[in-house]
Amino acid sequence: MSFLGVILIYWYFTSGRNNPKFYWHKKLIFFFIIACILSSFIPNLLVASIILLILAAPFIIIHKIITSIIKSFKRTSTGNAGTYNTTMTAGKRTHNNVNKSALPSAVPKRIKLLKKFNDKYNLTLKESQINTIVNASYVTHGWERFLESMTHDYSSIHEWFHSSYDNWLRVYIYVFNVQTISSDMEQQKRICLDSFYQIFSSINLAEYNTPAWDIEKINNEFLTNFDDVTFMIAYRFLERNGKTFELGRPEVISAKEDIDNLKAKYGK
Repeated sequence: MSFLGVILIYWYFTSGRNNPKFYWHKKLIFFFIIACILSSFIPNLLVASIILLILAAPFIIIHKIITSIIKSFKRTSTGNAGTYNTTMTAGKRTHNNVNKSALPSAVPKRIKLLKKFNDKYNLTLKESQINTIVNASYVTHGWERFLESMTHDYSSIHEWFHSSYDNWLRVYIYVFNVQTISSDMEQQKRICLDSFYQIFSSINLAEYNTPAWDIEKINNEFLTNFDDVTFMIAYRFLERNGKTFELGRPEVISAKEDIDNLKAKYGK
């Protein structure tokens, strides 16, 4: 049993904990490993475990070396596709591409990263939705980039919205208190389009001569958290996808008009 415990410990820390499929059963695996370790407290088995661990050390080292070589080869073969670039715009850093190594490979670390960001910026993602995003980040490039964006520090939540590829998704997750999350990015885009469209089509935006009035009405009716910035990001997202709405025109106050009204009221 002690030999099995050593093998399980080696497997868990080299690959098991980084595999989403096995991670969700980590409690069962953890207790099984503990049971194997406890059996090693029998003197003879404890000595045998130490000897086996010493004998296994060279193989562990070889495994680490081979893994590092394979990862290095993969990064080299991907070329610029795996490069993370930044550009400076008005003193701000713009994140363009994603380097896969920017994200931790272990599932619990990705969950911790997302939960920390969720709490820091008052997002309302539930645990099941966090799990969906983390799982999808291993197979979907869009969710991987979304999660990678949370590894950076931002001066405010609005700086996080500065993205050329998924600002609509970030706004959706921020402004809605109840979200629908799909592991498929195309389906997620459809969800965001439908959600924004239902809101924008529910009121006549042309009736209001200032966007602030539209936003206040939307937030009160749909319990959302739109502001000027997020409102226009959502508006342009709909516009790019063929769904347009006419906005109201501002009224310019004329001094001449006021004077004419006074003359009409009180005479010359």
